[in-house]
Amino acid sequence: MSQAPTNQVRAAHRADTAAVVRTLTRAFHDDPVFRWLFPDDATRRRDTARFFAIYAGLDHVPAGRCEVAVTEPSTGTVRGAAIWHSPKDRRAAPLELLRTAPHYLSLFHRRLPRVVRALAHVERQAPAQPHWYLADIGTDPAARGQGVGSALLRSGLARADAERMPTYLESSSVDNIAFYERFGFELCGEITGTDYPTMYRMWRPAQGA
Repeated sequence: MSQAPTNQVRAAHRADTAAVVRTLTRAFHDDPVFRWLFPDDATRRRDTARFFAIYAGLDHVPAGRCEVAVTEPSTGTVRGAAIWHSPKDRRAAPLELLRTAPHYLSLFHRRLPRVVRALAHVERQAPAQPHWYLADIGTDPAARGQGVGSALLRSGLARADAERMPTYLESSSVDNIAFYERFGFELCGEITGTDYPTMYRMWRPAQGA
């Protein structure tokens, strides 16, 4: 019986950008948020890929905020990716949005104001206390059930724990709540009030000695 590949987590390099975009596109294709963002089944995969090319490729990978889980020791294939914001990154987010706004306008066209309003509503629910924020985490469907998401999550949480900082995320699926609870997250509310899908707010208190 062949042994399952080992997941090694490391910072994403610029050379990983295409693999990150491909992996996150596959991971989020059927996610409720991306079904809302891109309701046309025929074009969702293309538009989701364009979104991650902007979001990850132009912003988070170059800024060093993306980690990847790769197979070891042989192929180095990207199997999952996670995007984390430090407390400092959270404060800088509005400026970065301005820089990428023309690309989002090209993607969303007339829907952009609607998308921005919904995302701003979600952002306003974030805790005021400084924290690390798990913006996105996704596993390639072919690698699900092989510990990829757990490896990515442990890596980011170790960084937050080293700084004795709490961690926050929003889950778009109620099915994922139990997974995050295994890592110390607690459900702290729901985000509703717009036509945006319901989001589940989760908070992990500061850990560490």
